[in-house]
Amino acid sequence: MPAGGRKPGQKNKITKDMKEVLMLAFERKGGVRYLEKVADTDPKTFCHLLSRIIPVQVAVQMHHIDLGAEMRAAEQRIREGYTSKLQDVTPPQPPQKTPTIIEHEPAKPVRVSRRKNER
Repeated sequence: MPAGGRKPGQKNKITKDMKEVLMLAFERKGGVRYLEKVADTDPKTFCHLLSRIIPVQVAVQMHHIDLGAEMRAAEQRIREGYTSKLQDVTPPQPPQKTPTIIEHEPAKPVRVSRRKNER
């Protein structure tokens, strides 16, 4: 037998007392009408209150997928979509001019020597 403390499953006395006091204040402020007023005037607080009482349920289903194959398929769909759209919106290119060739003499190479002792 445990030596002291509350029994397993029994609520903390302070928590129990606090809940009773809060419920009394809630009833004195109008109960449901008060909560409706909070919902209208301060939806953030109202949603926070809701989140505290709604049980959290998470359903996770694992599906095996071949990520590489999915990525390749997505890439192919993107390419096909872009290709068809690009054909519709690509503006006609202006005719290219033939570049002008400028004759010139090549420059003579310049030799640069650096010695370790030179400054």
